Amino acid sequence: MKPLECRRFSADEEPPWELLLLADPSEEMVRGYLTRSELFGCFSGKACIAVAAVVSQGEGVCELKNLAVVPPRQRHGVGRLLLGYVCDCCAENFRVMEVGTGNSSIGNQHFYRSMGFHRFRTDRGFFLRNYPEPIEENGLLCTDLVKFRKVLARSRTVLAD
Repeated sequence: MKPLECRRFSADEEPPWELLLLADPSEEMVRGYLTRSELFGCFSGKACIAVAAVVSQGEGVCELKNLAVVPPRQRHGVGRLLLGYVCDCCAENFRVMEVGTGNSSIGNQHFYRSMGFHRFRTDRGFFLRNYPEPIEENGLLCTDLVKFRKVLARSRTVLAD
């Protein structure tokens, strides 16, 4: 396997839409935050295998709006590698990172907790108000946005593929 490289996207690089839409099925929502986002990727050679989008919320807080890994590479440490890199980069300018996920996204909630995030708020009915089509995961209707927060500290994370 090729070594993995995490890096920021340059302004002229095309965002990996198929990956972004894996994490957020609403192209309209993604387009809405992508213009304000800093985009990060994890690459195997020239292929982008994971993507993350981060938006400044002001006052030392940023929000991870999107994190997705290509399905064949999920559950192999790629998301952990990329999120570690993103947190390290964001620690240069922010004190806190927030992220939201669906109440039905049980695996995502576990992942964020394992990465040092703590649940701090729930926006009841968020997905019902903001998405035209119902979202179902793990046999559950996705209705609420569950918010997590992490205090950022700089530390380099290195994983070999």
